Amino acid sequence: MSEERENVIEFTDEDGNSVELNVLCQTEINGDTFFLVTEDVDFSFDEEDDQDNEDDLRFVYKDGEVTPVNNKKDELDCYILKVTEEGDEELTLEMLDDEEEIEAILNVFGEIMNG
Repeated sequence: MSEERENVIEFTDEDGNSVELNVLCQTEINGDTFFLVTEDVDFSFDEEDDQDNEDDLRFVYKDGEVTPVNNKKDELDCYILKVTEEGDEELTLEMLDDEEEIEAILNVFGEIMNG
């Protein structure tokens, strides 16, 4: 579940942990709403140690392009969330995990952000 306010979504995961996600881009495709988000609300780049994880569902927005994360410290980690349910003031979101759907949505976000 989440609550949206001015480019920031307050996301609550399955364990009840709350995380603020910055919305980089939003689009609607075939009646479904998708968000390209980052945990880095102030866009300062994360200096954590790089990790290699083949099942990583993070994406990077850099120089107008969105690509799967490739562990470079000067890039912004992003996630694609899909709205699965809408309430009066809350949205239910899920992280995409289907590779074909991710690729299609990434292409759309890339076109939107490259204008």
